[in-house]
Amino acid sequence: MNARQLRSLYRIDKFTRAGKIFGVIADPVGHSVSPQVHNRAFQSRRIDAIYVPLLVDANHLRDFFQFATDLPVSGFSVTIPHKRRVMRYLDHIDPLARRIGAVNTVWRKAGKWRGANTDAALSLVLFPN
Repeated sequence: MNARQLRSLYRIDKFTRAGKIFGVIADPVGHSVSPQVHNRAFQSRRIDAIYVPLLVDANHLRDFFQFATDLPVSGFSVTIPHKRRVMRYLDHIDPLARRIGAVNTVWRKAGKWRGANTDAALSLVLFPN
């Protein structure tokens, strides 16, 4: 990441103390287009938030949750290889995600980590029968 990216994509010069931090956790994460998509959406709606790629090794998921709490991260997308393993660190799991056995979206509400699987809901919309 260079200074131009920090200013243009991540709008670091406009990020305030009240801004929210979101991201995507993966290993590898460099190929993800999520930061470009989400940061452009935040920018177009003038939302004081940033979405960052977070390289998280499967053996350091517990450490990541401590880091995310301390930062504080408001939420994150989850991809390979963490969709199943991340569930053990959540305080609440949506019933559908629990049945599927995988989470792809995590957020913090009232100090508790919550998880859901939005892939399943999208699949039902796209492929109803």
